[in-house]
Order: sequence, then C-alpha cells, then structure tokens
Amino acid sequence: MESTTNDTTGYDFESVEQHWATQWHAANSGRAQRSPDRPKRYVLDMFPYPSGETHMGHVRNYTIGDVLARFYRMSGYDVLHPVGYDAFGLPAENAAMRHSISPAAWTAANIDRFDDAYARLGFSYDWDRTLRTCEPDYYRWTQWIFLRMFERGLAYRKAAAVNWCPSCHTVLANEQIVGGVCWRCSSTPEPRDLQQWFLRITQYADRLLDDMSELSWSEAVLTQQRNWIGRSEGCELAVPVEGSALAIEVFTTRPDTLWGVTFIALAPDHELAAQLAAEAGLSDAYGEFLAATRARTEIERLAVGGRPRGFDLRHTARNPITGEAVPVYAADYVLAGYGTGAVMGVPGHDVRDLDFAREYGIQVRTVVRPFDGSQPSLPYSGEGTLVDSGEFTGMSTEQAAKEIAQKLTTRGIGHTAVRFRLRDWLISRQRYWGTPIPIVHCPSCGPVAVPDEQLPVVLPEGVDYALDDTTTAPLAKAVDWVNVPCPSCGGPGKRETDTMDTFIDSSWYFMRFCDPKNTTAPFSAEAAAEWMPVDQYTGGIEHAVGHLIYARFLTKFLYDLDLLAVKEPFRRLLNQGTITLDGRAMSKSSGHNVDPSGILQVYGADALRLFVMFIGPPDHDYDWPRDQVQAVVGARRFLERVWALATGVQALGRSGDDVLDPRDPLRRTTHRLLHRIAVDYEEQRLNVVVSSLMSMQRELSAGLRNGADAAVLREGVTILLSALAPICPFVTEELWSRLVGTTSVHAEALPQPDPVLLVEQTVTLAVQVDGKVRERVQVPADITADEAARAALDAASAWLRGVEPARIIARPPKLVNIVTA
Repeated sequence: MESTTNDTTGYDFESVEQHWATQWHAANSGRAQRSPDRPKRYVLDMFPYPSGETHMGHVRNYTIGDVLARFYRMSGYDVLHPVGYDAFGLPAENAAMRHSISPAAWTAANIDRFDDAYARLGFSYDWDRTLRTCEPDYYRWTQWIFLRMFERGLAYRKAAAVNWCPSCHTVLANEQIVGGVCWRCSSTPEPRDLQQWFLRITQYADRLLDDMSELSWSEAVLTQQRNWIGRSEGCELAVPVEGSALAIEVFTTRPDTLWGVTFIALAPDHELAAQLAAEAGLSDAYGEFLAATRARTEIERLAVGGRPRGFDLRHTARNPITGEAVPVYAADYVLAGYGTGAVMGVPGHDVRDLDFAREYGIQVRTVVRPFDGSQPSLPYSGEGTLVDSGEFTGMSTEQAAKEIAQKLTTRGIGHTAVRFRLRDWLISRQRYWGTPIPIVHCPSCGPVAVPDEQLPVVLPEGVDYALDDTTTAPLAKAVDWVNVPCPSCGGPGKRETDTMDTFIDSSWYFMRFCDPKNTTAPFSAEAAAEWMPVDQYTGGIEHAVGHLIYARFLTKFLYDLDLLAVKEPFRRLLNQGTITLDGRAMSKSSGHNVDPSGILQVYGADALRLFVMFIGPPDHDYDWPRDQVQAVVGARRFLERVWALATGVQALGRSGDDVLDPRDPLRRTTHRLLHRIAVDYEEQRLNVVVSSLMSMQRELSAGLRNGADAAVLREGVTILLSALAPICPFVTEELWSRLVGTTSVHAEALPQPDPVLLVEQTVTLAVQVDGKVRERVQVPADITADEAARAALDAASAWLRGVEPARIIARPPKLVNIVTA
C-alpha cells in the first residue's frame, strides 16, 4: 500500500486520513466474501434514522461495531459488516414538512451526509450492500412478507380502541408508549376507535419465551422481554350472571383463592360491561364512565396505591365453586387486552383488588394464611395454608390450586389456561412516509391481497400530507392511486391508505443484507445460511421490548417459511451506553447536542475513535464534557507518540535478518500485553484494550530511548500497529505502509503472542517454618524441589537459629515448609 508522503517530521492527520479514506472507499475494502473453510462473523449495528446530522451517539455506537468488525477480520474470520438506513417514518416526514421539501429528497440528502461522515470516520462497511428502506426494491419485499402473513391469518384488520398521538397524528403500538407518553414526542396519547391492521405476534409468545435460552444477551434485556410477554398460568372459568343469559369468562392465576372472591370486575371496554349497563338502564351513565376511563393512560390506571375508578353495573354473578353471589363492576384497572378482560376480585390477596374494594366498600376476606398460622398483613400474596375454603381448608396453596383446577375441569365450568400480557402488534399508521399496505378493499370481496407480480405498491409522489387532527390518512387524498380494480373480481376497489409501522422495515433488514441485490425473493435461503444469525449486534437498550421482540418474531415467521435455518436473529447483543450532555439526553432539535465535526477538524477521526473507546466500558453511560475538543487532546497526543515511535524505529534501518532473543524483557512485556489485548477485544473490554495499547507504547518508546535491540523494537512496533489498527485505522495503515511495505495492516492477521514468552520467568516462593510463612523469595519458575529446598533454607536461616530441620516439604515453585520438630 502506498503511503501519503515520505515526510517523517510530524503527524499530519488530515492528509493521512483523507488519503486512506479515499482509497478504502474506492476499493470497498470492507467487502464481505464467504469462504467455506473459514469461520464467519456477522457484525451489525442498529441502523440509524437519517433525519438529521450525525451526532456523538452515532460515533460511539458505530465505532464500537467497526472496531469489532476489524478485529474479527484480523483474527481470521470472514466478516459481514454492512450499513443501511431506516429511512421511512415520522422523523423524516416531520423534518421534510418543516423545510418544505419532499420526505424523499430530505432523506436522500441526509443519507449522503451520513455516508460522508461514516467514510470520514473510517467505518469499514461493505458499501455494495447498502440499503434504504424507503426504496421500492426494499419495501417490495416488506410487502411480500406482509402478504405471506395475510395468507396465513397472521395479518388481520379489525376495529379497535387505539392510542392516538395528537402531536404525531398517528396511532401507536403499546410498545411505543413509554412512561405513559409517546416514545417520540412525549405527548399523552388519546384513545380512539379505528379500523386497524394487526399482526398476530401473540401466536409466537411461547416461542419468544422458550428460545431466549439461545441468546447471549444481558439479563436486563431478557428480563424486560419476559415481563413484556408476561406468561401466566392459571384457570379460566365461566361465571354466570344472575337474572341474565350472560356469563363472564374469567381468568385467574390463583384458583386457590376462589373462596376469597367478593366481586367481579370487567374492563370498562369489555363488551359485556356495556350490555349489563344497558340491561340495568344505565347506558348514559356508563358512557360517561367509559369516556372518563379512556382519558386516563394505562400507566395511571394500573398505578398501585392510586385511586381506582369503577362503575357498579347493578348485577350479581354467582361464584361457580362456592355458589355465593357477588356484585359485578366495571373497573379501570382491568385491561381488555389481558386475559379475558375480567377478574375475580380477591382483595385479601391482591393489591389492586384491595385498593378497589376499599374505595367502594366491598368486603375483604382472607382465605390464605402463612404456614406459621400468623395473621397476615393485607394484601397477602404469598404461599401458605387455606382457611375458610370449604373442603380445601388446611391444604397448602400449591396443592389446593391443582385440586381446585381439577374440580373446575371435572364439573365442566373451568379449565387450565395460559395467558400473556403481550398483545397483537398494531402496524397501521396514518402517515404518508411509510410502506404502503398491499391490500385492496372491495365492496364485494372485502380485503384482497395485491398479487405478488404487482409488487411493489409504490408510494405515490406529490401527495398533500399536511397534518390535521382527523384520522384520515394522507394517502386517501391520492385519488388516482387509491381507486383501482379489485384483484379478485375486477370490480371497483380502493387501496388501503394506512402505511406500515416502520418497525416492520427494521425487523428483517439484517436478512436482506445477506442478499441485497436479489430480485426474485427478499433473500435466498442459501445466502442467509451463509451469514445468519448476526453474531454481534450493537444498539440501545431502549429497543428491548420494541425492535428486538419484533425482529425475533419476524425471524421465527421466516424460519417457518423455510427461508431461514435459524430461529433467533441476534446471537450476541451489546447495549452501548448513552452519551449525555450535562446529564441530559441529547436532542438535535433543541440544540442540546454534541456535533463531532469540531473534533474531526482539530484532531481527526483516529483521535475521536480512540477517545470514545477509552471513555469507559462500552455499555456504560458517559456525560460529554463541555470543552469537547480539549477532552480529546490526550488521545491525539498518544497518536503523536505512536507516530514518533514508529518513525524512530524506521530510522534505525535493518542490518539483515532480525534475530530475536527469547529472553529479551521488552519482547516478553510486548507479547504479554498482546495476549491481554486479544482477550479484551474478544470480551469487548475496549477501554481496557486502549489502556494496554498505551502501556505497550510507553514500554517500546522507553526501549527506543534506552537503546533496546533494534530487531525487538521492529517486532514490537508491528505488534503495536496491528493491535491498534481496529481502533485507529488511518494512522496504523500509514505507518504500516512505511515500515512493512505494500500490504495493508488491516489485511494482515493479528500477531499471535509467543507462548514461550507468556510463561512466568520468576515466581514468589513462600517459605514456611513449622507451618507459618516467614519469608518470600523470588525463584525461577522451573525450579526443582531440591533447588527450592536450598533456597528456602538460605532464606529462613535467621528463623532456624542453627536448628537442623526434621524434614522439608517442597512444593515448587510456590511453597516450601520447613518442619523443625
């Protein structure tokens, strides 16, 4: 590889980095190629929304991925490290409206800026595989996947109460409401009734739980997913309503507490609640209660210790196992989407039931006591012994739960069941900039799939997508696009005008990277088998119950279609820490942000890459200093020292074949640091890697000043450059081209430490006299038992006082015990 210049007087990072960035990009030096005799590593970062400029969060996230990709290439792996853009969605559309241009033009301009920044930072992507989710050749296959789900009944449309964001002017999936507010704009969602498209992710709930055993993810993410999926085992039973032909289907996880039931609670939007209110002549009052409930967020409704709200439906229902009649209420803490939307209120043993009972003066009954017989504090939700529970009194809660469930089943009034907190995925969005849903609505045929040969359904241009407070989607205004013949009967039809949630696009992009030019399928099974699963995935923990669950769901579905040989998409997950400013999350729109361009201009890409790797463990948060340029000065000075070291060693020249002394202490130090660095790269302790590289530079620079062996110095510098190359690709490439010649440092194998040099030369020998340590001496690591005994006697002579040892127990090289009696 040809260097930038023969100048050795100083480190001119601008010319070095511009030279190599141009060469690498022109050659696509990160191109992925698969060899059957080599192991693979698929290294991927969660791809960005190109809604503005790059920021320091991007720099840290994508530098981590690039460092690992470069390390794996130098460790003998075939590496796939692609880049793409999550280019549909609200950020781009909103920004385009603010700037009075089309979302397509705004997005394309931003992507160009991202590409330039990534090349400037030296990211070794396979640029030939770049994808943009807003391009028809990508979303054609998003539509194809949707249609395969539609064919199998996994995609369906229904009227539903949904969360409407008044600021974003679209509905939100449950996973997109964080802390009771919209995940993007922090507005409080409003409930609305709309016809919406859903995907039956609930049919995969068990598999999503069971397959977690295959994942090397943090326990924090796995716990969030388990809690969100929320698997509960219990009993489902029918509770007849007195004086009515209706029966309430109830799900309970604690059949052992059925004798403690003192009321039945329905979700406010449960269909039976409105029917029972109508039978009681309370429709108007109930309508007001329902409206008030919908005005509260789910977080508020479920809050423990808050004031629950209920509505007496003026009916009673008969407990099928005790025969007791109990009142029926609608209660806002009961959710229609969980279980059956109805619960048997047991206030003595459930905290929300107790809050409700106290609010409405309902009896509280205790039917479980701790095993020691003490009177429990209410509500008591632990295990124990049943009391006042008929024939089951005296049984343990575990035994009673099983026998009561069996009794319900035998009598035909109940059965065991499993329920999930997870709800079907709402994918309809009433916005323009997204993947069109490939469905035609026909008055005769209903929803009809667009035939595969007519894909993609291309997003029309020139649509008025100005926002208003209605739920009408902007695409409804594109009359010529909307009105089409029904693909089934040929009669007049209308295209679906909602677009898909952009999480659909990002739930399968990693598969398309395996085969991005395929025009006959989203990807071939053969190409996917070469690279999937992703071996290393990097991204924020904020996607734990959104993107990551959706991606796992889509992977399992495509596995079922025999397109994939793996059931899980991401083998290993790294959640990088958040970079904040003054303790607050950054925001481009508010100007509370860190722009990397200033650092790049003053100190260069290598210094910035080095700094963001050194600021702490990759998964730790970091508060960026206000004087951001000054903060990187230490990294720049380290690179200047590396430059001075390498050029100084280059000036020594060569005197023939290098002969390396295996006993040289500088070689031993260098190889031990190399061993430590390789382990820390693999374990993703990248800040520790930087620390070890700095130690290596200091040792070698001291050796150069003190006249160390030239051959040892030359070997040491090549080791340093190789080990530093994944983090600082530009300066190492330049110096390697000067010291070694025509090869690229990034194409070289990472040096392997000499195992002989890793062996300890000396160890500490503990010398005991009658079992007590009296002295410690340094001895050769390969010392014999006789030699260890002699060394111990010499060291312990002051303690022996001329006494002849009775015996000597030698355990070289660590211990000798001298026994005097």
